[in-house]
Amino acid sequence: CQAEKRMVETYADPVKWNRMSLHNIARSGIFAADRSIAQYADNIWHVPHK
Repeated sequence: CQAEKRMVETYADPVKWNRMSLHNIARSGIFAADRSIAQYADNIWHVPHK
């Protein structure tokens, strides 16, 4: 309940919410799905990728 309360309070402050969202995106690194698709491209489909 406390976590949800903090989330609601933070969401009510668009500047704070956006800053936190951007930090989360910047810190996320490579997504597991991106890595999985790259491995499929290499090992199963044998297609070039970036």
